[in-house]
Amino acid sequence: MIRCCLVAMAVVVSLGVEARAAGPCDAEAAATRGKRDPSLTPPTEPEAVRRMKAGNAHHVEGIKRASVVATREQAAAEFKAAIDEYVAAAMISPSPSILFNLAQTYRAAGDYPSAIEQYRLFVDRAKPGKALRALVECHIAAMSAELARAAATAPPRGPAPDPDDEPPASGTAPAERPAPPDGAAARAERPVPLAGPPWHADALGWSVSAAGVAVVGLGAFLLVDAASLREQANDETRDDVRHDLDARADRRKTWGTVTTVAGVAVLAAGVVKLAIVPDRAGRPGTGVSVRLAPGGLALGGSF
Repeated sequence: MIRCCLVAMAVVVSLGVEARAAGPCDAEAAATRGKRDPSLTPPTEPEAVRRMKAGNAHHVEGIKRASVVATREQAAAEFKAAIDEYVAAAMISPSPSILFNLAQTYRAAGDYPSAIEQYRLFVDRAKPGKALRALVECHIAAMSAELARAAATAPPRGPAPDPDDEPPASGTAPAERPAPPDGAAARAERPVPLAGPPWHADALGWSVSAAGVAVVGLGAFLLVDAASLREQANDETRDDVRHDLDARADRRKTWGTVTTVAGVAVLAAGVVKLAIVPDRAGRPGTGVSVRLAPGGLALGGSF
């Protein structure tokens, strides 16, 4: 008994509109009236049944509101609620009747592209009988013709008028602007890069480079002095003096190596700073930084 009521409700929602409204598909709608097409068998899942009932109620309410001028704007909300309920039911049950009711609601809401797509999906999946297929094909043809007619009568879309242009005098045609040569508009809109200082005017780069040279020189001096102390230790005959000279030579060599490496890093930073000026002029975020790290000096930068 419940299944028969659901079938009747689905048919009322799906086909009842054609019985009250005049249109190009009256003959096809009359052929389906009073018949139960197997493709319109309702779902059996309890949640899908509940969702489909709710969608049917919103669909009927949307039809009522759309027929009255005072409540016509409220019809869209009812159709949207019906569509949401049908979609939720379709996620639960594969029943094709849900797809058909969804297509009917799209058509009633005026969303013809979605209705056409949904009708075609219903036909592909449900394989309806001859009478119902003829009704669906008639709906598709009528909506396609309406869309084509609306597209043909739509005003052409042209470029927006320039607000700086003055309206032409009465009876005169507006003067045509000469078209810019190819690429001229793109070049006009392209931002002009800012000119940076020449490389030889980069005071910071020269200062860092000079500091690096000085540190390298200090490291070289310490290494030479360490070599000299090592020679003195080799020539010394007394053990205590020789050990002291060796220790001093080791310390000088260690400090000389560290200082030389640091100086090379600072010098490289200065050279990089000078080198990037002509190539990266006007670009933000370009720079070189030297910071003290636990293992020595660290060179960083963004290019």
